[in-house]
Amino acid sequence: MARSWVLVFTTFPVPTETFVQREVEALIEQGVPLRLYSLWGGAQTFRGVPIQRLGIAGILRALLRLPYWLWRAPGALRAVLGLMLYRRMPNLTNYGEQWLGLAAGLLYAREWAQADVRHAVWASAPTTALWLTRRLTGASYSFGAHAYDLFEHGGDMLLREKIAEGLGVRTSTEAGRQRLLAAGSAPQRTWLIRRGLMDWPRPSPVRPRRQPLRVLSVGRLVEKMGYSLQWRVYERLQAQGSAFEARVMGGGPLRERLQADLQRQGLDRCVVLEGAQPFSAVVEALAWADVLLFTGVVAASGDRAGLPNIIGEALAAGVPVVATPVGGVAEVIRPGENGLLAEDVSGLAEALDAVQQDDALAEGLHQAGQRWAREHFDARRNVARLREILEGLA
Repeated sequence: MARSWVLVFTTFPVPTETFVQREVEALIEQGVPLRLYSLWGGAQTFRGVPIQRLGIAGILRALLRLPYWLWRAPGALRAVLGLMLYRRMPNLTNYGEQWLGLAAGLLYAREWAQADVRHAVWASAPTTALWLTRRLTGASYSFGAHAYDLFEHGGDMLLREKIAEGLGVRTSTEAGRQRLLAAGSAPQRTWLIRRGLMDWPRPSPVRPRRQPLRVLSVGRLVEKMGYSLQWRVYERLQAQGSAFEARVMGGGPLRERLQADLQRQGLDRCVVLEGAQPFSAVVEALAWADVLLFTGVVAASGDRAGLPNIIGEALAAGVPVVATPVGGVAEVIRPGENGLLAEDVSGLAEALDAVQQDDALAEGLHQAGQRWAREHFDARRNVARLREILEGLA
């Protein structure tokens, strides 16, 4: 086992990223000696492990390190600053993330160089920090890339450099893997490793009469989650006289607009926006639900979901999934076997009707979803595979 691991996050822990927390829990459980770094905000500890937070104070301290690195590695630092000044930035957020990562690299490079494994959870600021560390000290790194850091506005602005200089990249979908290959990642250094659960839910049996149909949707209220499409599906169900009630869990910048749309479309009595909820509430909602509805789309920025973790969580709980085939969803959902896929309002409404009316279909999806999750969505097993790869490269 490696003597020490450095894990770098943008923010850790994040309430909506329980999948990341589960992976860190699995590493701790397996006895991995972790050093956790959160570049912006986050908690002070996680499961008893201290979290080193950069923040504004750390950025100011990083500026004090600048003369040292200009003396020790002037060529490397000038090359990095040149890239930052002359590379076209895809958007202001990603550009700001690069500077955050550079500050972390300046501050922690000497410290991180002493670790055996250095891994960034996202391709944006965390990987920028380790990429600069490599340029300054020669210390190797690996990183993860999954959704917005691959697709939004074309992905991270330094993605090709980070791929070229890293040991390898972990992603959680085949769609992500293909994007990385297109950006120059070698197949043998591009690792498709799913996320997963630590604790398995106790699936509720399929309700014999699903009247009204209990529909659950979980996700941030942002464009790529396709809630405008989902509202139109509910309109179709209402117009054709289908009995249903829907709960939508998640917060985000579109909440006020989406709530107004529900009222304007006459859906506010049967569709409830519940806001962001803890994972325990999501588990309870899965026990209530007859079906999970995911209506993700490709946003105007190019951003899209990878494989939404709620889909794996629903499959594990035996909840049938009806979804659009965006991102990595179609890699997992095999239509008629462990879920149903459709691209438009009519198809999604028909799929929901099928789950409501066809007992044999609902029971088959219930059983097949659990089998898929047990085989592919085990956090302990998947993290052990990542650990084996990274420690083999250390």
